[in-house]
Amino acid sequence: MEAHIKKLMRAALLAACALIVSSAAYAKRVFIDFGDQVSTSGNNWGTGSSESLEADLVGNASLSVAIGFTINTGAGSFNSLFINENGAITFGATPLSTTFTSVSALSSLGVPVIAPYYANLQTVTPNGDVFFVEPGEVLYSYGVADPRPDSSGNYSSADAVPAMHVTWAGPTVSGDATLFEIYADLVIYDLGGGDFALQFGHGTDANLDIPDLGGITGFALGSNVVNLTGPRSGNEDLYYEFRNGVLVPEPAAAALLATTLAGGLALRARRRR
Repeated sequence: MEAHIKKLMRAALLAACALIVSSAAYAKRVFIDFGDQVSTSGNNWGTGSSESLEADLVGNASLSVAIGFTINTGAGSFNSLFINENGAITFGATPLSTTFTSVSALSSLGVPVIAPYYANLQTVTPNGDVFFVEPGEVLYSYGVADPRPDSSGNYSSADAVPAMHVTWAGPTVSGDATLFEIYADLVIYDLGGGDFALQFGHGTDANLDIPDLGGITGFALGSNVVNLTGPRSGNEDLYYEFRNGVLVPEPAAAALLATTLAGGLALRARRRR
């Protein structure tokens, strides 16, 4: 019986460790509403920001913008970024090439990158009206938002922090005969002292999912690397936190590991007695 318990404890510990070293993300269904035409549920975007700003990225172009705060990515500290047409933001002195590069891992791009959905996207020229969003536009905005729910699953303006939001609102994938529109959101939350959080969202209430169109969701920030491929579901957002330039484990996984370790120590103590 003790051998069986020991085997179960070891399996639980290995499972917990696997959770921690895997992508430290957990699901949450919170989108940021940036305009009347793309309204989504659960938004907590504060009124401290002005209207959204448009980015004209046609032709694999990029736009350099301020973040509004400084983040320590593990690949350097940055207070600005490039918004790129192809579903990604990058950091450093130069943006992505105006020629799309197909990669199997985001680190192959050779620059620090965060990608809600990196693919060969085709955007449209902004219409000049941020409150009437044409499919294919890219917008960004600044404000405040609560990055994480409380124990009851609720978000509160009292817990809001400075944040930046970028959305690719319906570009198509080049060469896709179905002209499927990609909706991908990125929110960067300021957690203070260079610490930050990322939230990825996909789809809209009307069109939740993105099929497998060859895109990559994730980031390559020094040793902090996540590459997610395949279809993306609008039923779950992905949330990651970075502390001191390091991707921290999912809170639930950390709690599971602590519980497992405590149980293992107690079991060994009983055996010693």
